[in-house]
Amino acid sequence: MIVDSMAAISDTAVGFSDGIFAAVTGGIDIVDRSGRVLIKAVGRHSLVPVVIAQHLIAYEERFRKRQEGIERVKTKGKYRGRKPIEVDEHLLGRIKEELDMGLITVEEAMRRTGIGSRSTFYRKLRKVGEESGGNRRE
Repeated sequence: MIVDSMAAISDTAVGFSDGIFAAVTGGIDIVDRSGRVLIKAVGRHSLVPVVIAQHLIAYEERFRKRQEGIERVKTKGKYRGRKPIEVDEHLLGRIKEELDMGLITVEEAMRRTGIGSRSTFYRKLRKVGEESGGNRRE
């Protein structure tokens, strides 16, 4: 990897940590534009434990700050998580029957229910199948 300076790897501490981690663990030499080697294979082996530890610390710090932020807005009543996609169970039951009989495609079924995610669509179908006691064909 050729860089102007070590500072050019990223404009944030997290990005710098991620860049150095990728270079050290991926076996990439970092060279500046003048050809001076900033990190080379010989020195990289001694850096690996330090860089991995620093990367884990940075990850845990980001996770902790994110959790603190979520808790802070939860106490204010502003964070409720993702809202579930509501689908009429009778409509979904009819669509499941049509799918099982081969009358419509999965894409048509998703369009009619208004569900854009294939995994969410199948999860909803599974739930309807479990409630009715039947199993969906693959």
